[in-house]
Amino acid sequence: MSKFQRLRGRAGGRRMLGIAACACVLWTGATLHAQDAPALEQRTQGARQQAVEALKRGDVAALFAAMDELRELAASGAVVPPGLYFAEADSARAKGDPVRAERAFNDFFKVAEPAGETYAEAMRAYNDFRFRSGLPESAWEVLEDMVPVAAGILPVRTGQPETRVGAFSVARYPVSRGEFQAFVQATGHEQSPGEVPGCPVAADATEADRKAPMVCISWTDAKAYVTWLNANTGLELRLVRVAELQKALLRQDLRPSPDEVISEWTGDCSLPRDGGEPGGRPCLERSVTPGSAAADSATDGVFVTEGRQESFRSSSLGFRLALGT
Repeated sequence: MSKFQRLRGRAGGRRMLGIAACACVLWTGATLHAQDAPALEQRTQGARQQAVEALKRGDVAALFAAMDELRELAASGAVVPPGLYFAEADSARAKGDPVRAERAFNDFFKVAEPAGETYAEAMRAYNDFRFRSGLPESAWEVLEDMVPVAAGILPVRTGQPETRVGAFSVARYPVSRGEFQAFVQATGHEQSPGEVPGCPVAADATEADRKAPMVCISWTDAKAYVTWLNANTGLELRLVRVAELQKALLRQDLRPSPDEVISEWTGDCSLPRDGGEPGGRPCLERSVTPGSAAADSATDGVFVTEGRQESFRSSSLGFRLALGT
């Protein structure tokens, strides 16, 4: 039984400043190593104050940025006030960001005492959030496997223009063999032919390797999967963009294991067709991020990519989903 099924009730109204006040009341200090305590506590207090001030002035982007910093600090032993998670969830819900709202609600329930009016209100709000979304359970299975990434500017080398990335959500892992096989079974999709040794067209996956990344697929295959998944979930998923993947790696929202890193198709066109013909393809090649090089180059302003034709396939090439404009 899902958490949504266990949480019954209706949501009542509340004001953000009230939640901000609740966040201060629910604050408790962290147990820290003596040598780390002063610096960590100072950063935590600063981030907490930024979150509260953002709530007061209704600055949702600043609130999300402060909460992302608080999560990083929590990994080092800091304690985040449960009320701030509640406020983040409420703001994300109002903004139409289901991935961040889901994560914030989950974080609240992990750290809050399961008693009192605040906890009961959070349960009602979560139930209302899931119910009013109108999304099927299949959509939530996808959303719960994604992480939100705050907007920001990518590092660039001297003299290069800044690249700003808007807020988005990205899947923690590339699409798996099992997930792609479900699409093939439901639609009868036939993969585009290829000439790469070691890349059979069949997408059969045994139980043992269903969680492994789906590789040996073309950009066209990946696009067909996304179209099918959107039709079945009501979401507007897409392939991740190059700058977004760099941003997620830079912030360590994604932490790929070196043994499991694969190259990935992206939604970017690396070689547009000049002029083009009526009804013809507007893109000659799509950007591919070489997996290990992608992680290594995310911080130095040079994110290595390659251009490949949409029909290209490789035994180490898969794809990842993203959500957001």
